Amino acid sequence: MPNYGTDVSTYVSTDGVPDLDPMFTVILGEQILIESALRRIETVAGTLLEDTTYGFGLALRINAPASEDDLERLASEMSTQLEQDERIASASVDVTFVFETRTLAIKVELEPLDGRAFSFVVSVDALTMQILGFEELWPKSPSPTSSRASPNKRP
Repeated sequence: MPNYGTDVSTYVSTDGVPDLDPMFTVILGEQILIESALRRIETVAGTLLEDTTYGFGLALRINAPASEDDLERLASEMSTQLEQDERIASASVDVTFVFETRTLAIKVELEPLDGRAFSFVVSVDALTMQILGFEELWPKSPSPTSSRASPNKRP
């Protein structure tokens, strides 16, 4: 398991509202980066006294217009913010607006500096942010038809 530090989970509630784990369960590995990424995109820029560039303020943009261009711009700005984490080599974000539920489905692919890559999906509405899934992308067991030339470069 990669060492990205240790922390206490802040995404344990069953109602989708981020909250501190009452058992103070220590988290490790990719979960550290996932929760750190979520805190970064939900924190309003300028509210962290030690780093006024930290944060994205996603909640402030939930009810903003959602044209395809708006969603692409939102995804690009989130990627840029996530790449400010010194542990992240690259971040890719895809944002989809689900009209029926008035939620954003956000898929984030992170490539930490150690060359591993993984993705996670969150659902966001005006009140909640829920982690829906996680997947390790690579390194995986090499397949005979693999076209990846280097484990440190994305296809």
